[in-house]
Amino acid sequence: FRLAVRDKMHVLESWQENATLTDQLPEGWEQFFSCAEGRHASRLISSMMKFKPGQRPSASEAMLGKYLNPGCIDEEETNPPAVLPWSLPSYLDRWSRRSVPEECVLSDEFLGKVFSVELQCPPGIVLKEERGKEGRLKGVAVSALIEGGSALKSKALHAGDVLLSIGPIDVEELGLEKVIQILGKWPKKSVPLQFLRDDKERYTPTVQA
Repeated sequence: FRLAVRDKMHVLESWQENATLTDQLPEGWEQFFSCAEGRHASRLISSMMKFKPGQRPSASEAMLGKYLNPGCIDEEETNPPAVLPWSLPSYLDRWSRRSVPEECVLSDEFLGKVFSVELQCPPGIVLKEERGKEGRLKGVAVSALIEGGSALKSKALHAGDVLLSIGPIDVEELGLEKVIQILGKWPKKSVPLQFLRDDKERYTPTVQA
């Protein structure tokens, strides 16, 4: 595992995507990382495995993340812990450059309903990119359901549902082209998908022939 991730330049996401699409994931990996908690755990592990120490999160930053602090109830310590003489320069540099403490990041569950569905391939979903006012990518969402597709038959999806993950692959911050590429290379007959739905809004599914 260590050597395989090293070959991907220590980028866990790249190794996981390749292993998923070639059906070479370790036993139990997909079951653990396909849920909401597993997705947040995967992000934490990935950030801790960064090749450059300065890119890795501090213990305080990790404790404020979505996996270890899903309820956003823990507060960050504004004062750094006591520094020992043999501490790494990168650790000192991290605290010297921090002027404003970062806020806790709310988990997806606070933004709406997170749910999972497993669909037969091809799922028959038309996707579109969601962007904010400044053009920043907010994710890939369901635009329409194709008539006769497994997504429409499942009656589980609405237009506007935001795709969070494909199996264990976190796609929340990926663009439309990359998401379609992953779906097109999916090696199994069915694909597990995880979505986020804003319960404050109600959408009428658009059926596309």
